[in-house]
This record gives sequence, structure tokens and C-alpha cells, in this order.
Amino acid sequence: MTTKKSHLAGLLHRKNPESFREVEFDTTGLDKVFTAAWLSDTNVVYGTKCNQIVVLNTKNGKKVVIPTSHTPQTVISAPRSGYLEQQCSGIHSLAINDNKTLLAVGYGDCSENIQIYSLPSFELIAMLSGHTDMVFSVQWVDNNTLVSGSRDRHVKMWKVPSLEPTGLFDIPVISPADSRVEHRDKVRDLILDKKLGQIYTLSADGTVKIWDCNRPLGQGVRRVPLVHTNETVCMALDQTHHVVAVGSQSHVSLLDYRIGSIVHIFDSLDDGWGVRSLDISHGVVTVGGGLGRLSFYDLRQQKYLHWDTNLEPAVKDANLQTMYRQSTLDAGKGWLKQDTIYMTHFQGIDVKNAIYTCKYSPCGRGLFAAGGPLQLNLRGSYSALWA
Repeated sequence: MTTKKSHLAGLLHRKNPESFREVEFDTTGLDKVFTAAWLSDTNVVYGTKCNQIVVLNTKNGKKVVIPTSHTPQTVISAPRSGYLEQQCSGIHSLAINDNKTLLAVGYGDCSENIQIYSLPSFELIAMLSGHTDMVFSVQWVDNNTLVSGSRDRHVKMWKVPSLEPTGLFDIPVISPADSRVEHRDKVRDLILDKKLGQIYTLSADGTVKIWDCNRPLGQGVRRVPLVHTNETVCMALDQTHHVVAVGSQSHVSLLDYRIGSIVHIFDSLDDGWGVRSLDISHGVVTVGGGLGRLSFYDLRQQKYLHWDTNLEPAVKDANLQTMYRQSTLDAGKGWLKQDTIYMTHFQGIDVKNAIYTCKYSPCGRGLFAAGGPLQLNLRGSYSALWA
């Protein structure tokens, strides 16, 4: 893209939020959408806490649930805490390789950490076994090399050979090609800069590590300490401005990977409910929050985008209509199971849907946002296209 076209695209992108309209999709029966990836400009695949892989057509709202070897609501034991932790179940990461032939799915079940599906058939062709705890993030280094980060503190590299579907009873199990522990706590997110050949890992130990993916794991790793270390769960990469955005409980930190240092910090707009997802496009950081808000931070102007919105009065009178400045988009109601827990503890409370994942479509004209209740024991889900 030329400089002039890139500048124009950036201007149009900054105008997107004020013209965005929410098209919400039915998620009845699904529990918390944790991760998503675009298959095309119209189709998105997402993974849930209840171990469902769903392909959604954002044009007509039709969805297909992909059969998996997992049973819904799988719960695993946390080795260091010694008790069953429901939040560890489900699919927390998805990644599609560049030629769109393979889908990697990271699970919370340590018996089957990562599964590889053939595209576009979605047939299971391999299992990657080696992590001893849930997998938080997977990324393709190239079309046959995968890197993963886990709650077991390990970063692992995998070589996935060309495989054909063999049936559910003869799935090959692949061991890691390389493995390394550099963090003192769980690896919460992992992103890849293919242009520079670098891997960025985010840990609950309050650091980001920068890895050279062209060298054996552990060689030449750089450490960047964070200022805000509570609930660091997500990152996003902006190659144009040479920064990695890191979300925490109340802030977003921008790390310049060239100098290995935090260069800017801004507050989130979710009142301390946590930054749950990030995406960056054309110099705008999109922030998905725990309170169900989407906000848009302009890196050039170093401030949130805001826009004028009509405020409809309670009494229909054109003379009373006023304008107000809006800085966030609020997620819709989604689906919420009103079970015994809800009726006992949350009845009458306006339960918000945390935005656990937000991804711009390949063409950049639509934003897929999805999630569910932040409260651990509530079962519910939300997904929508903002376009």
C-alpha cells in the first residue's frame, strides 16, 4: 500500500467507530467465546469455554458447530493450586496458517493440548502433546511450524508435517521440536512478528520476553519489565509504529520492541474491569474490556476517539434532542443462562459481556467482537459484527 493510500485508509479507519452498527448473532447454549480468527472476509471461526468450535457466516448469521473429540465443559486440575478450576476449561486460542490449510486449536485439557485441523474440511489430522497445563496461545511461524505458550510456563515449537485425515482412531501425536522456560509464571499471551522474525510472550510474572524465532528457543531472549502487572492477559502488534500493546487491569502499555522499553501508557475505559482483548489497525488500538465496552485509541493523537451521538429524550420532542460525546461502543445483551447461580446471586443485576476477543476482518471494514460474562460461575455468551 502506498503512503498516500495508507494515510487515506487511516483517516477512514478513524471514522469507523462513529458509523459502526452492531449486528448481534445468536449464541444460545454456548459459554463464553474466548478466541476467534477470520477465515475470509465473511466467515469467522471461534472457540468457546464449553469446547465448541463454531464457524459463523457474518453475512447471514448462519453457524456450523465443528465436531471435536472434546466433551463440553471439560475441567482440568490446576497442578499448583490443587483444586478444580473451571476457568481453565475451554478453547483459549486459535490460529490459521498463511496458506489457510491448517487450523491450530489450543485447549485447556492437558491430555490434548493442541489439535490440528485440516482446512477447509475441518478434519482432525494431528494432536500436539507436551504441555502439562492449559494452552493460552498458539501462532504459526510458517505454514508448518507452530509456537505455543502455556500456563506451565513453557514456550514450545512444533513441526507439523504434511498429513492427510486418517480417522478419529488413528490420529498421530506429535512431540515438540523445541521447548524452553524463560518466565517465572504462566505465559498468558503470545504474538508473532513475521517481518522481524520475533516472538513476544506475555507472562503473569510482569514481563514481556522478546524471542528470536530463527534461533533455538532461549537464545538471545530479551526481557522487558512492565509497570502495570495486574491481570496482564492480552497483546497486539503494530508494525507500522513499532509497538506491542499490552493490556492489564486498568491500562494499556505500549512497548517499543526496537529499544525493548515501555514508551507510553494510557488508561482503559472499563473502570478497572480489565482489558480483555486488543487489536491494532491503521494506528488505532481497539480495546475490548471486561465491562463490555469497545474503545478506540488513536496512536498519532495519543487520545481516545470520540464522536457526537444523538441523545434521544424520554419525551419525543425534536426540540429536546441533544448531542453528547461518545467514546465507547457497548456490547449487546447476548445470551445468559438464568440458572440457580444466576437466580441466587445475580437476579436483577445488569450482567455485562466482557469482550474476550476482537478482530478486524481482512478487508478492515468489519470488527468481530465476542465474549461472555466476566463472572466465573455464570454461563453465557455474546458475538457480534460491528460494521
